[in-house]
Amino acid sequence: MDRCRLHQPGGPRRKIRQVRIMHRIYRHAARVVVHLGEHTPGSGALFAELEKADEDLASISFYVSPNLNATIIEELEQLLQRPWFSRVWVTQEAASNEELKFMCGNSVVSRRALDGCFFGYSAYNKVLTKRALPITFRGPFQLRQSLETDAVSYLMSLLIQSRECVASDERDKVFALKSLVNMKHQGSLDRLIDYTKDAESLFQEIALLFLSRFDAAFLVCTRHPHQRDMPSWVPDWSQSLPLRSGWLLDQRCAVDGWSSDRMYRVVPNPKASIALCTYGAEYARITHFSEPFVFERIEDVELPIVALYHNSRPLCDMFHLDARESGAHHRFGWPIWDAMRNMCPATLHSLLSGSGTFYNATSNRDNARPDLYQRWAYFYLRLQGSCIALLDNGVLTVVPQAAQVGDVICLISGAPAPCLLRPLEEGYWKMASGDCPIPGLL
Repeated sequence: MDRCRLHQPGGPRRKIRQVRIMHRIYRHAARVVVHLGEHTPGSGALFAELEKADEDLASISFYVSPNLNATIIEELEQLLQRPWFSRVWVTQEAASNEELKFMCGNSVVSRRALDGCFFGYSAYNKVLTKRALPITFRGPFQLRQSLETDAVSYLMSLLIQSRECVASDERDKVFALKSLVNMKHQGSLDRLIDYTKDAESLFQEIALLFLSRFDAAFLVCTRHPHQRDMPSWVPDWSQSLPLRSGWLLDQRCAVDGWSSDRMYRVVPNPKASIALCTYGAEYARITHFSEPFVFERIEDVELPIVALYHNSRPLCDMFHLDARESGAHHRFGWPIWDAMRNMCPATLHSLLSGSGTFYNATSNRDNARPDLYQRWAYFYLRLQGSCIALLDNGVLTVVPQAAQVGDVICLISGAPAPCLLRPLEEGYWKMASGDCPIPGLL
């Protein structure tokens, strides 16, 4: 069998039965071989390197290659851009067993060799490529649910990790992940797999499942708004815009000193069938926002961020950079730029990058490439599809590009991060984002 065909006569109900048992095929397979396509003019050198690694790894526990030059790394980059690595359905192939093999042309190499090359055969502490490790490339021990983790928590973790994966049917971005849940809990998620329901019904069902498990903490998954025919607080899992890590589910927004006795009825419109009623407090309203950050690739982050850091005196002083007039302030507008200039540089850096990771815009790209691109990834996760917003209390935050002047930052009881709400008629609110980081509040 070279592939599993699901588009057979029988309609949605037959497809439901097939999808529910797909994981058994890969779990019981003696070996799974992934065909990545034919060789390109340069991929032969990469697979020659991987075949040599396989030979040595068969007799020793580690391998150090003298041949990991720029050409090999570039070919690895190209390989990771092949369609297999971005398809959500193949996560079950990746999680099947350790006997996963990769075929390109007539070359066949092990997962272990490809995995080792990705990390430079260096104890797995640095990556050589611009891209992060695709979820479809992780092994069974990384992908399969542990016995201690409940199925609902693990499903949310997988949905966040697989955010950039693609599927021809947006419902499959959920259905394909069920097979990664521990066998003990497979049955509890079978009811989600139903091709007779549309995507909106599926996403609402998942939202109610998460609400019962996490309470308001799951709102952080609605980072970017949607225009679907479903409540605005329901996460749209067809989106590919990044989410912050699931560790936020264990956090709570700092609301000390704020009265959280106001009730918010969050809906897409007053006639919505499902309203989320929660308590919270208004923090501030948006008065200005910058141009949005939109990147096609992680490396596209470099140019605007370098320009910003060299153009900001506080950031120049903090990171010992040469000040340059680059016109970066035009992206933000003077009100926001003035607020940034008066802000603690460490706080500003944390707001922009989403972490305290060290930044050095003068690093030599050839000598520090892995670390440098990992830094760009922090900025990408925080800023992609978002704007810097100035609030009426003088505080800066990051909001989705669909935000509007007058939208309200609210501190919702039990939520991991401040939320962005838009007032509607009759006391109702629309959720624009469940994750708007505020310095000092998370």
